[in-house]
This record gives sequence, structure tokens and C-alpha cells, in this order.
Amino acid sequence: MGDEERLLKREISFILQFNEHDSEFCTRYLTYRNANIFRQTLITSIPFRIDIGAEFNLHLKNREAKIALTPKRREYIIDIDMNDYDGIRTCCVGKKLCNSCWKFMEAAYKVLREVLYEVFGFQKILWVFSGRRGMHAWICDHEAMDLESMERKSITNFLNVTVNNDKSDRLVTPESLAKYRSVRLFQMCEKILLPYESFLFEEQNFLGHEKRGQGNFERIQSVLKRHCKESGADYFDEDYLRVKHQIINNQSVDPKNVSPRMFQYMINKYHQILVNKQENDKNFTENVEELVRKFKFEIIVGFLYPKIDSAVSSHTNHLLKAPFNIHSSSLLLSVPVDPENFDIKQIPSLQDIIDGKASILQYNNNIRMFVNRLQETSQKNKLEKTNLSEQLIKPNSQKVNA
Repeated sequence: MGDEERLLKREISFILQFNEHDSEFCTRYLTYRNANIFRQTLITSIPFRIDIGAEFNLHLKNREAKIALTPKRREYIIDIDMNDYDGIRTCCVGKKLCNSCWKFMEAAYKVLREVLYEVFGFQKILWVFSGRRGMHAWICDHEAMDLESMERKSITNFLNVTVNNDKSDRLVTPESLAKYRSVRLFQMCEKILLPYESFLFEEQNFLGHEKRGQGNFERIQSVLKRHCKESGADYFDEDYLRVKHQIINNQSVDPKNVSPRMFQYMINKYHQILVNKQENDKNFTENVEELVRKFKFEIIVGFLYPKIDSAVSSHTNHLLKAPFNIHSSSLLLSVPVDPENFDIKQIPSLQDIIDGKASILQYNNNIRMFVNRLQETSQKNKLEKTNLSEQLIKPNSQKVNA
């Protein structure tokens, strides 16, 4: 199928606003046969935002004839937003983003990059800063593009292993935790996320923070209490301020550095509870060190594992903001980035571009190189299929000639 033919089946959506006093409105199912026509439309309509949808089974003009249209192909999309980390991060609140809390995104990126490649074989992934405080992954491998909705949902369910409920005594789903040592996904998570322990408890001051420390402590304590119950051991709640002041006074710790000591205190306490259980209960045959490791695994993975928007990933026809949009709130450009080398201060704003203080050339080059790589892979796949066909046909031809 030619590029033009496919473009006429690919949905583009505009959010428009004629003036600042009017409400925004959405125009869907737009198509453009080439880049020049698309460019001219942008100049004349000046959309507030551009979204990209699915590639449908028929030209989208057939909507007017009320012919059934079905979304057939689309990148597998992962959308991660910092608002899902608001109960965890302590450096910023609300719409703000800094390089410290971006490390939650960096950790998510490292996990997803590893899992998407090692488990599913996906390699062609474009990572895009959303423009405010999030990150989008566009997985463009042919196998990802052709996924059915149920397959997308299955992959998304596989990737979603955490419990995002502040009132729950679980951070990781029971199914995931039960097989955390035997499933490759969790072995990768443990390897990637454990180095971020110091970031969580020291840099983010997770348990020592004046406003959020107590809530975080109580959440971990509820998880610890459940682990004790599952091990047949008793646990009695600790008072946050008492533990905090005890560590500060007894260990001569600066209040700013109390968070990692508090986490270690909880780990040590669980270990001692299990040792006591082992000494007093002959029927207790569990491996103490393994149980402690499992508890720590749930805490680290539960708080640092990627928090994925399931609706965006699971549905073929879900719209997502295109790269190079200007975010309406931050006025920052949504651009392709390397999440490991991200610096929010280097992201160009609309005003920077207008004033000539920033260039988008490097980001254009990033997109161009990514597209070239996709096209090279596509051409290579065609050649491999052709060669394979020739190899399959040749023996048959010889037999016929014989």
C-alpha cells in the first residue's frame, strides 16, 4: 500500500479555538494525502492542539456515506503522567516538574525499554516529552502496529503490576508478587529499580518529608503488617513521630537525612519479627531472608514501577497528542527526548522559539533519523520476505520442470 493511500486512512484530529473567549472544540477524522496539504491546513486553521489517531480499514471520507469504519493499525502507545506520582514525589506539586522528580520517569523508561525489548521484541520506540510533566512512548514496530485491541489490552495488563490505591495494603498485585522470583519481568525490575532506592528515600526524603512523610510511612507500615500476617507473625503499629524522633536522637541523624534510616528500621523490624517467629514456632519453615527481600521488592517496585494509563494503551482508536505540540498550560514544546539525559531547563518554550533563543532543529533531526530507521527496517523486511518467497517458490519450480 502506498504512503498516500495509508495517509488517507489515518486519523488526524484538531482542537480549535477561534478566539480566547470561545470554548475549544474538537474536529475528528481529518485526513491529508501529503505533507504539503497538511502544512497549508495548519497555516490557515492554526489548531490549538493536534492529535493522532488510528489507521482505519477504509478512507475516512467514507464516514459521510455511513460506511462502517474500523480502526485497524496504530502504534502501541504508553502514556505516563507525573500526576500519578503526586502522592510519592516530594520535590514538586501540581503541574510543576523538576529534574529531580523526572527521575521517576527515567526509572519508568529504563524498565519499559528493557521489558518491551526483552519480553516482546519491540525496538522501534520514540520517546516524547509530553510538554508539561509526562512522557509518551510510541512503539512503532510492525508487530506493535498490527496488534488487535485484545492483544493491546493483554500486553497492558501484563505491564500493569502495581496497585494504585492509597488505602490498600498492597503496592504490587497478589498475582505479580506471588511469582516475582520466577518471572523475568520482575527480575529485570529488581535489577533496574533497586539502584533508585537512594533517590526515593534520600533525594525525595520519602519518609522524612514534613507534609508527606507520615502518610508514606503509614502506607509502608500497612504493607509490612500484611506481610507479617501472611507469615503468621504479629505486628503492632508504630507511631510515625516516635520512630522518627527515636532515630534522630539515638543515631544523631540530621532530620533531613532520616528517611533512609526509617526505611531500614522497618526492614530490620520485619527481619526481627520473622527471626522470633522462627525461634518460637517449629512449624515455621519459611526462608527469613527471602521474605524480607520480598517485602523490600514490593516497596521499591510498588513506588517506582511505571504508572501506565491503561486506556491509552489498550484501545486502537485512542487519540494522543502529536509530537511538536505546544502545551497549552506550560507553553513548552512536546519533543522527542532521551529520558536518561533529560533536562527540563533545556526544553524550548514557545516564547524562546519566537525570540530566537531556542531551535527545534535538533528535535527535527531526531524525528528524521527515527523515521529513516523505520523506513530502512520496513525495506529490509520487504526484501527478506521477497527472498523467502523466492526460496519457497524455487524448489516447486524445479519439481514442475522435472
